[in-house]
Amino acid sequence: MTNSRSRPGRAWGRVTLALVMTTAVGTAVGQQDGNQNPINLEADKAQLNNATGESVYTGDVKLTRGKTVITGDRLELYTNDNGELERAVVTGEPATYKGRPQPDEGIVRGEAPRMIYYAGADERIRMTNGAVLWRDQDRLEGQTVVYRMQEDTVEAASGEDSDQRINITLQPDSSGDGE
Repeated sequence: MTNSRSRPGRAWGRVTLALVMTTAVGTAVGQQDGNQNPINLEADKAQLNNATGESVYTGDVKLTRGKTVITGDRLELYTNDNGELERAVVTGEPATYKGRPQPDEGIVRGEAPRMIYYAGADERIRMTNGAVLWRDQDRLEGQTVVYRMQEDTVEAASGEDSDQRINITLQPDSSGDGE
């Protein structure tokens, strides 16, 4: 067999194995941080194309990776030649993100009609078309919001053709120690 013919079979095996392994050990491994966590996908329908490394999931879609949960109506998944996740594009009304970057910090949540989750070394989520990101009572709204999970940083922009400006609400520290 040529390499191009054998690659799709190996890729399908990796996808199948990854989904089976995720189901079997997802809870035990899911406590780790970062990109080493397995990916668990749930949807009503799935279309997989191992020749291109692309797959489409529709209907109440849920992607879980460690402490990261992304939901929406449609998810497009893109992998590299090694079968590793590069990015996931999710759309919904709204698409949602939930994660906890550090164990001692609050849960970060986000909503937008469109999100792109980048799974590489610079793990981040880009929310577009009107996004909201919040932690506890602090809230940020903008046309585009980029949240970098590892650094726990946010970039936000208003739309060029939009009158919408960035809106940030920061609540005072409720711990009473003034810091």
